Amino acid sequence: MNPKKQAIPFGVRYVLGRWRELTDPNARWWAQGSGLGVRMRIEELLKLSEAHQGGLIYAGSVDRLRGQAKEHLGKAHGFLGQRYGPLRELLNEALQATPSERSGLAALWPGSGSHSSLKAGLEFLRAIDYLHALTDELNKRSAAADEVSKLEGLDEIVELLDAELVGDGHSRRWRREFYERVAERVENGMPLDEAVVGELGERREEREFQVVAGVKRYSEPENPEVQPPYVEEEVLLQLISAWDAEPESEELDLPLGALVRTIRAADCYAAAEAAAEVFGNWKAVWWLQGGDLELKNRFLVYDAAAKTALALDLGEPLNLRPENLDGFAMKSEDGQNGTPQELTDGLLQLAQARRSPLGAALADLWGVAEVCFSGVAVGSRDQAGSVIAGITQFLFLTDRLDWLGERFEELEIEPERAVEQAHADWALDLIDTDEEGTLVEQLKSSDPLVWMRAKQIARWKDDKHLYRDLLAVRTRVEAVCARAYLIRNFHIHSGSAERSVALAVTLPVFAELLRLSLGFALQSKGEPVVSARLAMLRARQLAFEFKEEEAVDLKAVAKATETDWKGAAD
Repeated sequence: MNPKKQAIPFGVRYVLGRWRELTDPNARWWAQGSGLGVRMRIEELLKLSEAHQGGLIYAGSVDRLRGQAKEHLGKAHGFLGQRYGPLRELLNEALQATPSERSGLAALWPGSGSHSSLKAGLEFLRAIDYLHALTDELNKRSAAADEVSKLEGLDEIVELLDAELVGDGHSRRWRREFYERVAERVENGMPLDEAVVGELGERREEREFQVVAGVKRYSEPENPEVQPPYVEEEVLLQLISAWDAEPESEELDLPLGALVRTIRAADCYAAAEAAAEVFGNWKAVWWLQGGDLELKNRFLVYDAAAKTALALDLGEPLNLRPENLDGFAMKSEDGQNGTPQELTDGLLQLAQARRSPLGAALADLWGVAEVCFSGVAVGSRDQAGSVIAGITQFLFLTDRLDWLGERFEELEIEPERAVEQAHADWALDLIDTDEEGTLVEQLKSSDPLVWMRAKQIARWKDDKHLYRDLLAVRTRVEAVCARAYLIRNFHIHSGSAERSVALAVTLPVFAELLRLSLGFALQSKGEPVVSARLAMLRARQLAFEFKEEEAVDLKAVAKATETDWKGAAD
């Protein structure tokens, strides 16, 4: 091991591991952050109250989010309660609905005392430089964190730190690079808080970027009524020559011209993503008029402040391919056999969402959730979230073990995994037979994140933590689904989807939850809502047994979470 890394405090190494996970687009669904910090939650509630006053949104559909905000901002044992007690009390009181109010949002009516309290709290956070306060607290706590409970306390703060960068409008790709630069500073001996503040500098303000998307194919419709921001090659090269930067020569090969847009954003990646959303909308309008327009997948982004012109590849489209797709079968002529119709309809809409602009993609994805997991048409449409949460409770147990098994293999833990043995089964065997705790303690020196999660799984067999962990999964997933439902009904319908930070944060997480849930439904081969409820019952029954007994054989986890999901619908 690198001697420099050995000198880093255990808690700081854990923070870096968790932060790396938060910025990893391939992280497991249960390890991804919500991207919602204190500031964004307050700003969101203020916008919602103003929209409610204007009749743009029904209060009852978002009252659940007010309750979530109260739970996070009003808890006494959280970061706000411990560092800024008066602010926590103010926010808790502002989010408390009285019995006479039909909805919590009624208390937040613009001009009301509660609404004013939220605005005051937001101004307070800006005045105290809240992000620096987070880094200072994280540095203090991580230096002394050496046990599971203290590391779990760090989770909240590192997620809040990442969420502040999200709130500033920074993209995941930028946040990943930012994390890597901070980690390098820490490994070279700099304290964590100084590394964050020193690397961040003055990068918290949005600035203007000019984004150029080269055209691959172009034809005009007859008598177009709406024109896209199209620039021909000659004019385009004059525009680029005025930049205080020199792009690579191959990036200037634009014989068919380009679409050009000036975007205000926090970083070049965010500018490219925002421009892609805008250009996608222009393409749709052009196609609607009978024209043809196809853009290159590589944008040229000019940053006047930094005097740079970067060629950036757009990210890959959302991975929406469900697992167990080989279980799909068209209905027979008599309609008796084959994949249930609601699943077939959901898969068709899923295919449509894969390459849609962000706002349209979320609308399509929620449509899939409604079709497959909301039940009959007379049911509440936002209840799909509770059904999806039930499936994820079941999947969480095996997926957590599978992650641990993969990390064990990377760390070359012995005895080695047999070729035919699943990672989850192998990890469970190692923990279940580690009666002296030798293996777990060995992990402490090699990887703090793996050590803590191994300890969390090991304690499932000794106490009531499994019940708590499953409840936390359900709460987290329902919160993501509720936010997806809100964004679909509010941000998109108000025409601001491309400017919504909440949309960019929520879409990838919700898409992954939906993809996994559809894969489960395809494997179970039954009615998706029924299969989901049965899966939920199996997971909760297991947790109930653990809760009621002094000690339960940990092998019960393996039995209840067999990778052959057919058992969930039997």
